[in-house]
Amino acid sequence: MGCSSSIKDAETKDDGDRADNERPGTYKQTNHHSQNEDEDISCRNDDHNDNESHGEPRRKSMTEEEFKAVLEATKEKFQKEMRIMNGCKDYSAETVALSLHRISACLYDIHERKRRHCLGDELASLGFAELFVKIWTSLHKLDLFAKENLQAMKCLKKLKVIAWNYSDLSGVFGKAMGCSGAINLLLTDLVNPKLDVPTLRSNEKRYLIKGTLGILHNCIRMCPENRNLYRSANAVALLNKYQSSSYPNVKCKALLCLSYIIDEQENEQLNAGPGNLQFIIGLLESALQSPSHISKNYRFSASEIVNGLNHFAIHDTNKVMIVENGALPLYVTMLQSNCTEQEQILTARGIWTLAFPPANKHKIKNEEGCLQALTSLKLKTLNSELFSVCCGALWELQQGERSSDADEEDRNERKISLDSRAHVMISYQWDLQARVIKLRDTLREDGYKVWMNVEKMDGDIIEMADAIEKAGAVIICMSQRYKDDPMSRSEATYACKLLKPIIPLMMEPHCIPDGWPAVLLGAIPYFNFHSDDLLATETQKVKEKLQQYGVLQNDKGEGDV
Repeated sequence: MGCSSSIKDAETKDDGDRADNERPGTYKQTNHHSQNEDEDISCRNDDHNDNESHGEPRRKSMTEEEFKAVLEATKEKFQKEMRIMNGCKDYSAETVALSLHRISACLYDIHERKRRHCLGDELASLGFAELFVKIWTSLHKLDLFAKENLQAMKCLKKLKVIAWNYSDLSGVFGKAMGCSGAINLLLTDLVNPKLDVPTLRSNEKRYLIKGTLGILHNCIRMCPENRNLYRSANAVALLNKYQSSSYPNVKCKALLCLSYIIDEQENEQLNAGPGNLQFIIGLLESALQSPSHISKNYRFSASEIVNGLNHFAIHDTNKVMIVENGALPLYVTMLQSNCTEQEQILTARGIWTLAFPPANKHKIKNEEGCLQALTSLKLKTLNSELFSVCCGALWELQQGERSSDADEEDRNERKISLDSRAHVMISYQWDLQARVIKLRDTLREDGYKVWMNVEKMDGDIIEMADAIEKAGAVIICMSQRYKDDPMSRSEATYACKLLKPIIPLMMEPHCIPDGWPAVLLGAIPYFNFHSDDLLATETQKVKEKLQQYGVLQNDKGEGDV
């Protein structure tokens, strides 16, 4: 591919520092002093060495009893080391360094990566993020780059390694880092002149900034709720300068962080040319050349890279550029049977996201092996999430048309009961279900017939289409996750295609409905549902709008679908 040479050339600019090798990993004790004497060695090479390996020998899975016993024992280790550190007055002491090392080593108590998130959850529940803030604040009162403070620097590195490792696994840990103020502290590294882009020729400084960027990437990747926190802290501008670094590891971490937080206008500035997306696609190609699907030189997994590309692809201009720059053959590779289910899920979701521009539809449908791979996975998989995203991608590529007699047959067997009375269909994102249910119940009490997916019907896009087709009006519950989700966009697009009356609700105060919602919904005013306090007054406005659209009430209490 054309992007390969640019990645290969970029490799020569890096001096071989493998700071990413420490994530996630164990501590390698050394008998000599070096700039990175306390850096951890990566378990990245065994990330796939569990029940979903790339041809590697499989380890025996833990039984549930074994898992619970190990988790309880590890929790006790966490508690012991946390007690020691909370009792320390000097956070630069060797005692603290040893406790941090022991917590880092606990990562390997559970060898199955898919279960390691429980370790991050436990560590967060014990207040590690709050302790992170205390240790960080104490250490940064010192001149960490002075020779007399080598021990303090050692503790800082170990502190970052723990946050780097466990945030890679646990959304709960990432959320705790946001709530505690730890993320705000990490962002101060990006304004520290001693860690500015020109200083990164120093191995030590580059390691520190890669650690910070790695944690920031994980905390937004695993916990999207942190997005507003990043944006309010001016993270876009702070990260943007690091994507210009000549060190590919630094550049890639900054770009992947940005992919989760930029808006439409910022995206245009970031991707004024194809270079950044070419770079990330080149990293994906590099990762897929490795048997473990982890880039040998940059230590990013194919899953991480595709996930980042999926977030860049939320912006329609990027969708076209990603396809034009040769990503499709790599995506088809990641749909094959030798790839993990997680890789297949992220890739199918990515294809679904890329499929919205008409020009992309044609190219994806004509990409050798793409439709066949999606169809094969849809028919063979027992994983409900994989089934769902394959169905969605195929639906969007077929432009909402029923794909076969078999699909029609399936539809006739659905349990949904939609009679001739026009109902209200509510399209929303799962994380806002509690507030949306309040709206649904209020409408039903007033006699409106309401259709709402409350059971997370994986793969049931055909049923969703039925609900839209038979709706008198469609309520769209706009949020950042709704805007980013291909299923939500497919629902909204299909409703508009059928000329259904649309009633948009704004579910979050900071969500900006730019991009495809602005194109699709135009100047239709939003009702504010971002607070329960607004529910009563705004619901009354929704009812008035339904009446304008001719959606009739039935007898009260008869609003069920």
